[in-house]
Amino acid sequence: LCQLFGASGSGKSFVAISIGMAIAAGVPWFGHIVQTGGVIYICGEGKAGITKRLKAWEARYGQNISPIPFYISSMKADFPEPSTVAQVRQAIEALGIKPRLIIIDTLSRNFVGNENETQDMAGFIRAIDDLKDCYGASVLIVHHTGHGEKERSRGSGALKAAMDAEYLVEKAKAGQIVFRCTKMKDAEEPKDKTFELAPVTMLVSDFPQTGVVLAGIEMTMHER
Repeated sequence: LCQLFGASGSGKSFVAISIGMAIAAGVPWFGHIVQTGGVIYICGEGKAGITKRLKAWEARYGQNISPIPFYISSMKADFPEPSTVAQVRQAIEALGIKPRLIIIDTLSRNFVGNENETQDMAGFIRAIDDLKDCYGASVLIVHHTGHGEKERSRGSGALKAAMDAEYLVEKAKAGQIVFRCTKMKDAEEPKDKTFELAPVTMLVSDFPQTGVVLAGIEMTMHER
């Protein structure tokens, strides 16, 4: 159970999509091997924008995304409502796959209750745990930072306490995106990664469009 959090516009959805597409396509994620499998993307908003970002990934890596098992939900989910969990399971079963990763983007758009109430957040975590355990999958929750505290996710501390891993995504100088581990339960915390949003030209309905995709930035040493 993992969390990826950051301020609005920090690039956290780009990071989540990049991770999901690497797993679904079975390609390394910026130097890290992946366990290949289907990915379920529960999209709370901006589905059209997600589709454009996938096309940008396709253009960047030269892979046809059509056969890649990356599935986007048609609507948001109201966790932790039992009927919602049942609907999500039913939709996954209809695909005939056992997902490797389930992405929930964002928590606030797929949550019924008060984020600040421990009881409400505990109910959300139980529902997500049930979904995770049902398929033996990892779950990646995309969330926002607190209004006054940019180093922690918004809402009840019960959320972080339940995480196996947590990462902060934040904008740095010159538009760079820093990906930093803020919790790793049973392993050493990985080093920070730095990304940028690289422009790509892609075809959408046979017309060229410009999009952006997450790209790594290599660290270089300069003489003084």
